[in-house]
Amino acid sequence: DRYGAYQIPRVKGTFLLHQLRLLVGNGPFAKAMAAVHDGFSNRPMTTADFTAAFSKSLGRDLSPFIQQWVGREDLPDPIITASVATAAEGFDVTVKVTQSGKPWHFVTFLELCSAKGSKFVRLEMDEAMGSTTYHVADKPTRVIFNAGRDLPTRQENPYTLPNLLDDFDHTLYVFGTSRAVEANRSLAINCRDLMADAFTEILPPVKPDAEVTDEELASRDLVVFGGPEENSLLARITAEHKLPVTFGKGFFRFQGRTYGSSWDGLAIALPNPYNPRRTLYLYTANSRLELWHMTHTFQRGLPGWALYRGAETAAKGFQAEERHVVDLQP
Repeated sequence: DRYGAYQIPRVKGTFLLHQLRLLVGNGPFAKAMAAVHDGFSNRPMTTADFTAAFSKSLGRDLSPFIQQWVGREDLPDPIITASVATAAEGFDVTVKVTQSGKPWHFVTFLELCSAKGSKFVRLEMDEAMGSTTYHVADKPTRVIFNAGRDLPTRQENPYTLPNLLDDFDHTLYVFGTSRAVEANRSLAINCRDLMADAFTEILPPVKPDAEVTDEELASRDLVVFGGPEENSLLARITAEHKLPVTFGKGFFRFQGRTYGSSWDGLAIALPNPYNPRRTLYLYTANSRLELWHMTHTFQRGLPGWALYRGAETAAKGFQAEERHVVDLQP
């Protein structure tokens, strides 16, 4: 609600500019934006003014593309199917996209996953139905649509790690008490104070796992530290709800891979299982030292999850929506 007055420039406008950049390319986009800034420096500008200046700079009419992003109330909701066939020197992956209702014109990226890694490919759609075929050298096992969230769609998990700052005064930090209680408490306090010193003067409460009430679980964003062996709240969550990460003694599994080094850690933003309108921020690692490395500095611009090695992120990305993931038949 606090951002209601800024919905177009802060939300719709952001996606419009991003989609324009993906549509026309970085160079032409920079040229067109320079023309817009030069023409309207210190002057009021309407959407029509922006559309005319941007289109004129590139010599093409982009008004239909622009208008859909600022004028429509719905969101793209495409249905994705995919298949793979053996081809010369590799494999052909055919991705079919279907849009109901008035089709959107959009650009996004697909992640083509294989046992050897991932390849990202561009996809542009402006029809109700269409298919595109991509050639890859390694046998693909999975296709993920909108892998970088370039396209605004309905999300079961829309949260990212920096969202912690959006409602910081309604956050609760929870540390484990199964062992090393004072060390865990100090880590949670230091992490909270780091955020407060950098961005706000608010100090949300820090509580031990055994003292968190059901009302607090449902009414606050939760920042939970450690693993289920040392944090009873996380043990309760993993017992009652399905998480995208599973835990073992000295390791965790995430996205089909096992992380067993003492230097491995994971930070992930998820819907709060006790109130999906709230968020669960989980910071877990295979050692207390790694957990300290992860939480004693704040990294800007992280997406929905980040894998750590020491204080550095080894990998990061968004949690894929189930309806946007197609597992290919072996």
